[in-house]
Amino acid sequence: MAAIGASILLTITIGLLGPSPLVPALNGPAWHPPYSLGLNPEPHLTVALAAAALILGGVGLLTTLLLLRRPGGRDLITAQPPAADPGGPSEPTRSATPTTPTQSGSSRQEPDGGFSGRGPDTGSVGQGPGSVGQGPGDGVERGPGDGSAAEPPLSGEPSHMPSGWPWRLSAGARWLPSARLLVLIGCVAAGVLAFLPPSGSGDHLNYAAYGRMVTLGLSPYTHGAADLPGDPVADAVEEPWREEPSVYGPVATAVQAVASWVGGDSLRLTIFVLALFNSAAFIGTGLLIDRFTRDDPARRLRAALLWTANPLLLYQLVAGLHVDTLAIACMVAALLARSRPVGSGVLLGLGVAIKVNAGLVALGPAWELRRRPARLALMAGCAVVVVAVGYAIVGPDAIAPMTRTSKSISHASFWKLVQGWLQSIVGTGSAYRGEIQIGSLLVLGLIAWSLLRWAGRRRPLTGDPLRGPSVGGGSLGGGPSGGGSLRGEALGGASLDGSSLYGGSSGGGLGAPVVAVGLVVAYVFATPYILPWYDGLALGLLALVGASALDGFVVAHLLVLSLAYLPARVEDQPADLEWLRTVLRPQLAWVLLALAAALVVWAWRAAGPERRPRASAAPPPSGP
Repeated sequence: MAAIGASILLTITIGLLGPSPLVPALNGPAWHPPYSLGLNPEPHLTVALAAAALILGGVGLLTTLLLLRRPGGRDLITAQPPAADPGGPSEPTRSATPTTPTQSGSSRQEPDGGFSGRGPDTGSVGQGPGSVGQGPGDGVERGPGDGSAAEPPLSGEPSHMPSGWPWRLSAGARWLPSARLLVLIGCVAAGVLAFLPPSGSGDHLNYAAYGRMVTLGLSPYTHGAADLPGDPVADAVEEPWREEPSVYGPVATAVQAVASWVGGDSLRLTIFVLALFNSAAFIGTGLLIDRFTRDDPARRLRAALLWTANPLLLYQLVAGLHVDTLAIACMVAALLARSRPVGSGVLLGLGVAIKVNAGLVALGPAWELRRRPARLALMAGCAVVVVAVGYAIVGPDAIAPMTRTSKSISHASFWKLVQGWLQSIVGTGSAYRGEIQIGSLLVLGLIAWSLLRWAGRRRPLTGDPLRGPSVGGGSLGGGPSGGGSLRGEALGGASLDGSSLYGGSSGGGLGAPVVAVGLVVAYVFATPYILPWYDGLALGLLALVGASALDGFVVAHLLVLSLAYLPARVEDQPADLEWLRTVLRPQLAWVLLALAAALVVWAWRAAGPERRPRASAAPPPSGP
C-alpha cells in the first residue's frame, strides 16, 4: 500500500512541477487554472519520476491484489468456531453469533452480526459491529487462488473455513486500509489533479482544438489544428496530430465545445473545464461502484483498488485527461441501471457517442436479454436513438475519421511485430493492414471465447460471482432460487440483487457484466491499435464481477503499456532518451504478446475439469 500511495504522490508531483517532457505548456492568463509551480524541472528528472510512479503503482497494485487472493492471504484471518454449549442456547456473542436459515439454506445473521443476505456459498460479510469492514482491515478478499483448474473467484467468506463460521481479521492484516479510505484517497487525488496541468500525453490539446473549431463554426471532423494558423488554442496541438480531424463521437465533441465556450482564447481555462468534466466522471464512477459493492467489504476493497485508488488509472485517465473516462462512466452506469431498460439504453448510447469502441459493452446486456426480446428491443432502441441523433447533428463526416483509425497499428502493439515479419518475408510493398485486421479479429474471438468458456464452466455452488443463480440456491443467492440477495438501489431507485451486480443474470448463466468483461478484455489484448488508457474500460468493468487471476492480467497489461508509452509525446523530448521510443517500446511489444498467449492458456486450463481428491484406498467396511 505504501507503493500505491507513493505512486499517487509522484503523479501529483509531476503536474505540480510544471512544463516538462511530460507536461505540455499551456498559454493563457497566469491566474487561470490549472496551476503549477512553473519550476521547469530537468527533463530526465520528470521522466524518472514518471517511471517510478508507474513501477511503484503497478507493482504495489499487483502485490496487494495477489495478497488478497493467494493462499498466503489466509493468514490474514482467523476462524472462531461456535462454542458448543451443553447447557443449551445462550446469548449471542461476536465470536458465535446465531444465524437463521433462509429459504435456500443460507445463513443470515441478526443485525449485530456479520453475514447478511447471501446464498449458501457466497458467505459475504455484512455490516455491523462484528463484521469485517469496521476498522483497519476492511474488506480482505480471500479464496483458494492456487491457479488450478476451475479456480473459483473469491467471495467474502474464506473458503477454507466452514460455511457460516464467524471470522475476523488477524493482527497480520492491520496494514490494510479500509475501502472507504481508499475511495477517499482516490477521489481527493482526482480532484487535486484537476487543478494541475495534464501530464503524460498531449491528447488534451487536441480536445481543446476540436472544441475551438466548433465555437468558430468549423467541423472538427473535416479540419485539423493546422487549419487554424495563429489561433491561441489550436496552435498548441503537437505533432503528429496537427492535421488529424477528430475521431471522437458527438457527445465528446459537445463536451469539448462547452469547454471551449467557457475558456474562450485561454487554453488554460479550456483545459481546466475539460479536467473538471474528466475528474467528475472518474469520481462519479468510483462512487457508483463503491455504492453497489458496499454490502460486501471484500469486493468493496477490491473495487476501490481496481478503480478509484488505482494509481495507474489516476496516472493515465485523470492526470492524462483522456476522454475515455467519460465513456467508461456511462458504460458502468448503464450496466448497473439495466433493471431500467430506457435509462440503461440511453447511457449505452451516450457511451458509444463519446467513443465508439465502448460499444462492446452493449453486447453484455444484449446477451443477458436475448430471451426477453421486448425488453432488449426497448433498451437497444433507446441506445440507437441517442447515437443516431448525435451523429445526425454532427453529420456523416464524423464517420470517415473513425474508419481510418480502425486500420492503424500502434507502435507498442504486438501486431507491429507481425507487420515487420510480413514485410521481411513477403515484401515491403504493403503495410498488410487488411491481413492484420483479419488476424486481430481471429485473436479477439479466441480470447473472448476462452474467457467466456472459462466463466461459463465455473462451479455454480462455490460462491462464484461470475455466474447467475443455479437450481437450489444460486451462487449469489439471488433470482428465482429464493436465496438472499445483495441489496442496492440502481439508478432511479431500481434495486439490483447480488447476481445482477456481480455478473449473474436472474435467469441463470452469464450476466451482462461478465459478457462485457470478456469482450472488452479480449479487445484490449487483441486490437492492433492500443494505448494505455484503453485498459481503463476493462478495469472499470472488472470491478463489477468477481475476483480472479484476470485482475492481474489486465493490471500487468496496463503497466507494460504505460512503460511503453513513457512519455506518450513526441515534442520536447531529450535526444538521449530517444531509446525509450525506438528500443524499449518495440521490445515491450513482446511482453504484450506473451501476456496475450498466457491469458488464453490460463483461461483454457482454468475452465478444465475440476480437480478432485483421490478416493481413499482403504477397503470398504465389511458387512455385519
